[in-house]
Amino acid sequence: MTSAEGSVLVVGDLIVDVRIETDEATARGEEVEGRITFGGGGSAANQATWLASLGVDVRFVGRVGCDSSGDALCDELEAHGIGVHVKRDSEHPTGTVAALIDQDGERSLITSRGANAHFQVSDVPHELWDGVDLLVVTGYLFTRSSICSAGRSLLAEANRRGVPFALDPASARLLASFPGQRDFLEWTQGAEWCFPNSSEARALGRAPDDESAARSLLRSYKGVAVTGRNGCTVATSSTVHFEPAATRARVVDATGAGDAFAAGFLAARLRSGSLPVSVSDLPALARAGLDLADRALSIPGARPPLPRHHGD
Repeated sequence: MTSAEGSVLVVGDLIVDVRIETDEATARGEEVEGRITFGGGGSAANQATWLASLGVDVRFVGRVGCDSSGDALCDELEAHGIGVHVKRDSEHPTGTVAALIDQDGERSLITSRGANAHFQVSDVPHELWDGVDLLVVTGYLFTRSSICSAGRSLLAEANRRGVPFALDPASARLLASFPGQRDFLEWTQGAEWCFPNSSEARALGRAPDDESAARSLLRSYKGVAVTGRNGCTVATSSTVHFEPAATRARVVDATGAGDAFAAGFLAARLRSGSLPVSVSDLPALARAGLDLADRALSIPGARPPLPRHHGD
């Protein structure tokens, strides 16, 4: 495996994924057979594991409760080779999200954020910034009044240190509720790359299609990569490039595919080492993201399998 250059600091949500899959449509008040599995989740933590799977040196900061679920989540990240610096919250439990997987592999989410909703900028030790080439955050740091000031302080610290940051907006519906499109764009402006999915991009960019949304978001971000069912639209100040997705016979689980795309894109970006990104780089970066997303779509759960040496 070719290692990507640079260290990445990932800050954000670490959560228990409860994956619920049925063989038939559910009906109110009725019971159906299905499969229920548990695993690690959280968009930020998922991106950290996909980055680590590509050889990137990753440091992760988040919050979990003082419970067995938190223990298991931290152990899993460490097993992926990630430097784990997680705050244990004695007042709030580890967060949980239920992912309802339909027959097409698409998922709907029900989330109890738990300790994640109480992140503080002091959770990030000063020494963790040493040698960091990129900060990766998700929009969940800005979707609650209890943590948005900490999220903004984190980005301010990155700017003060000259560390570029990448942003995954997270949920368009949550962002619409709080803080709203205008404040979110203002608070997160200047991101090196923003990775919205199609619905997030159109809501934030107030545009009817992915290309128009990407162009609109360039007013706030240096680069934008919008993911959709048919591929991705990558935009910079000089060009817009569309890269089609590979044809897949069947999607096993869409959970974590966007996180994998961002990780694949950023790992290729770190490996290229060129600033600013040239027009000729965009197809390769997009392809790297789509290839990793395709791998995520082909497996259950939100993360890559643990390294083979784990448990040997």
